[in-house]
Parts: sequence; C-alpha cells; structure tokens
Amino acid sequence: MYGIDQIQKKCTWRYKRVWFHAASLGEGLSILPLVERFLLWNHDTRVIITCSSSSLLVVVPQLLSGWGDRVMFQFCPLDFPTDVSTFLGNCDPCVGIWVESELWPNLIRTAHGRNIPLLLVNAHISEPTFHRWQRFSCGKRLFSSMLQCFDLIICQSNDDMRKLRCFNSENNINDINPLCFGDLKMAREIGAKQAVQTNIDKLMESIVEKKSESRFIWLAASTHEGEEEVIGKVHKILERKLKLHASDLKSKYSSVLTIIAPRHPERSNDIIRFLERDLMLSCDLHSNLFNAGNLINEKAVAELLDEKQVLIVDSLGELVSIYKYVDVAFIGASLPQSGTKG
Repeated sequence: MYGIDQIQKKCTWRYKRVWFHAASLGEGLSILPLVERFLLWNHDTRVIITCSSSSLLVVVPQLLSGWGDRVMFQFCPLDFPTDVSTFLGNCDPCVGIWVESELWPNLIRTAHGRNIPLLLVNAHISEPTFHRWQRFSCGKRLFSSMLQCFDLIICQSNDDMRKLRCFNSENNINDINPLCFGDLKMAREIGAKQAVQTNIDKLMESIVEKKSESRFIWLAASTHEGEEEVIGKVHKILERKLKLHASDLKSKYSSVLTIIAPRHPERSNDIIRFLERDLMLSCDLHSNLFNAGNLINEKAVAELLDEKQVLIVDSLGELVSIYKYVDVAFIGASLPQSGTKG
C-alpha cells in the first residue's frame, strides 16, 4: 500500500516513537492508514502527531481513539532553535514523516542533524509556490537544502515529482530523487479500527433509503463565507427547473436536497439564519438528526426529507462518508475571486 515497503526500509526500528507532521485536517485524515500500519507492525510502537490546525485535534483523535495512549497529539513547536531542540529531545522519534508541503527549516535541519530519518509523503508543490521558490536564488537554495534532508520523498503526481527535481543543482550534496505513488488521500484503506460504520454513514444510508428516487441530492463541501448565498440561489434555480419539467417523462428528478458542509462548522447557525431569512429556505443541522447517544432520530430524518430543503453539516471529518451518497459535489473556494482551497 502506497510505497509502504520503501517507507519501512528507511525506518531505524528502535520502536520508540514514530512522528508524523500533518499541517491540517485533510493531511491528518490522509495518513490514518499509515498510522495504523505502523501501530500494527509492532505493539511497542508509539505515534506522535504534530499539526498546525485545531480542527485536526478535534477530529483525528476520535478516529484513532481505539489505539488508546499509543497515539499522542500536539501542536507543532515554533520553528525556533530552542523550541525545536526541546521538542525533539522530549519526543525522541525513530523516524519523522511529513505530509504534503508544510516544511519548517529549523525543525527539519535539527532532526536531520540528530540522524533522525525523515520522509516526505504525498509531497505536493502548487504552481505559484513552485515559482516563488524558483524566483530567487536564496529561496531556491533554502528549499533545496530542506528537501535534501529527507531520506525518502513520495509525491502525489508526476508533475510534483518533476517540480521537486528542478531543485537539484551541482552544489547538492545529495540528489533529490522523489518517487510517485499517487495521491495518498485517494489510497485510504479501511483499517481494522475503522471497520465500524460511522454515524454519518448510517445517517446518509437512512436518508438515501427513505428519500424518493426522484430526490436529487447534491453537496457543497468546504464552503467559505459568501459562497452559501450562491449555493442557496442555485438550490432555488434547481427547484424551479425541476418543477417546470416535472411532467416530462425524461426527467429523472422532481425535488432537490442541498447539503452544505462549511469549512468552519462554527458558522453553521449563521448560515441557517441567512438562508432562512434572506432566501426563504427551510434548513436543519445534521446534529439535530441524532438522539442522545448518537442514535439516529428517524422522525427527524423523515421531517428533513418531507419539509426541509437544506441540510447543514455542523461537524468536521464527515465529508469522506458523505461523498459516497450524493449525486453531485461542489468544492468550496473554487468560485472566481474566492481563492483556492489550501
């Protein structure tokens, strides 16, 4: 799975701590299969996951709770020499595995100087970032020196592999020779600890089972402020078009359910207030569809399908499950002038 043999060969198996650094929730979710594989290899192995995002600290510990105190979490130390030295001294990892593109020079160089094998998995460098590092010779040297500290680099794509190889130079002590095994986020396996069906899976199955076959369900994922207005207007356009073609025998759908999963769930109540007040759309929170003990409230699900037009997902880490059940998905921050998703 995902070059796991190459990763294993690079590890010095003192079976102390395996250190993962994942910047945010998406990267944290992508490494779950790797984390579980390391834990299964040896019962003495401990994993520490550092991050730069509070959302990761909310979701990922719940998904790995079955491993107990064998998995620890903390924010990444500030990239100052004293903080970095303190962290590495306390952590004492046998290997450091970094995910995607968040690289901290002092942390990487200090770990390399302590002879800690470093791996960069799912490596990705966007076009703007690539040109920024290439624009100035000092930036290119800095980025190249960080890449040389890694014992193994596995890229998301051949294009990423090509870009990283551009940072080779005659002065490099070690050549940068990345490999490519595809996007780790697309290679997720269902591990032993993830075999139990999640609550959101059960909820979506209940919605799909109860809905009419003519109900169109679409998802707006990781939305940013301002995009919900566009999504609400799209919902109303879809409803009008479906009503116009309701008598058309070729029309597969007659109604629509819109699911919105904001990138920051704490905005959920504000989104509902806006959609109900300004666009006159009937909305509900997905958390309202569960009883105490996280059991599905079948009555609330029936009301959602009979009376509601929009469902707001007010928690993190649910998108992977929801994607499987919708007809169409829109990814936030992809509208003009809205920037790009990190």
